[in-house]
Amino acid sequence: MRDGQLMAYRHDGLFYAMDTFREYRRLNELRSGGAAPWGAWA
Repeated sequence: MRDGQLMAYRHDGLFYAMDTFREYRRLNELRSGGAAPWGAWA
C-alpha cells in the first residue's frame, strides 16, 4: 500500500461505538444484564 491510499474491510459482526460516557454506560448495562450479543462464551 502506498501513502495516501485508503483501505477498507467488510465487517458483518456487531459494532457499537463507545465514544461517549452514555454509550459506555449502555454497553455496561447490556453486559451486566446478560443481554450483551458479544462474549456469549463468557
